[in-house]
Amino acid sequence: VSGDCFAMDGSANIYVSEKLNDAGSTLSLNLTKLDKDLNLVASRAMVTAEIGNITRLASDGSNVFACNDAGGSAAPKIVKYDANLVPVSTFAYTNSNTPHSQNCDSLALNPSGEVYAVFSSTDSNPNVLPTRRLLTISAALSTALQDLDLGQTLAPGQPALAFNALYLFMVAASTSADAMYVRKFTSGGGYMGFSTTFTATAGPFPYVDIAAGSDGDVYAVGGSTGLGLRRISDSLAQISSASVGGTAVFFKDVANVYVAGAIGGANFDALTVKRNLNGDNELPTAALTQPAHGSEFTYFPTISGTAGDGSGIGVDTVYVTISSSNYTRFWNGAAWQTGLYEFPIDTTGTSWSFTNLPSLGTLTLGTV
Repeated sequence: VSGDCFAMDGSANIYVSEKLNDAGSTLSLNLTKLDKDLNLVASRAMVTAEIGNITRLASDGSNVFACNDAGGSAAPKIVKYDANLVPVSTFAYTNSNTPHSQNCDSLALNPSGEVYAVFSSTDSNPNVLPTRRLLTISAALSTALQDLDLGQTLAPGQPALAFNALYLFMVAASTSADAMYVRKFTSGGGYMGFSTTFTATAGPFPYVDIAAGSDGDVYAVGGSTGLGLRRISDSLAQISSASVGGTAVFFKDVANVYVAGAIGGANFDALTVKRNLNGDNELPTAALTQPAHGSEFTYFPTISGTAGDGSGIGVDTVYVTISSSNYTRFWNGAAWQTGLYEFPIDTTGTSWSFTNLPSLGTLTLGTV
């Protein structure tokens, strides 16, 4: 069983395509919906007449969209399913300029519900290069609003799409899979002439993916060694990166970017990892400046110190614990308790201070 692609709706339900193709068995394909705790909500068995092999999934928050590779000369489709996995509408694409086997390679949605998709054609003759076209489709899947020929320059390899609330972004591998290109398009699907290139150190493993973050940045990943995971601004400047590569990327927030897929290398290992791409790669440091170590008081002074790192981003919060000398009791702000208690303290620049201290009346000889 393999989960080829997935999407998440506004309630954190997960949609995944599940394909069974064991030796000697008949290929079966399901579209499955799970809740955020991975409990089964619904599953729909796919039939060829409805949709073939699901290649991409996307959600508008309530519905899920699936696209497929048609195979042979059949038209590739995009199907919209409601929350119960019931088909709502279908868009089928045919083009006289792409007479060979046609596929839907990628899928993305904008806030208005319009659909972006890349359709391609391939030929059994390796000397015939694939044809790829970028379509902008109405939310009802009734009308193609734009049909742009990407050519070999914009999309030499199989592309992926993401929309960041203002612009459409596409990532595509080079024909030799030794690089990945990130391109920028208008919300109407027009190429803006902006592109950036990331080069692999080994490969080839010609699979790439891209996701848009709620922060406005995009996250691109490649399977060939050296491509890694890249956080990129909407002006296509790299903000930060991680060395792990993959074939699928999912954005939750800047500190939780998930990468999955077969990773390039000798064994093409499969794994899923989480990466923090906030640009901060420096370990934080903290120091207690008051009171001085070993000092004695007849009252509790303010506890204060410093915290920071070398990246310039800084430290948001430090945690302070006040315990008895034998670490069996801990101050919780109102009384002493037996379990560990930590006070979160927001920093001001590189400084912090703490004043919620126990009074002397709460103490007995030798407790602190």
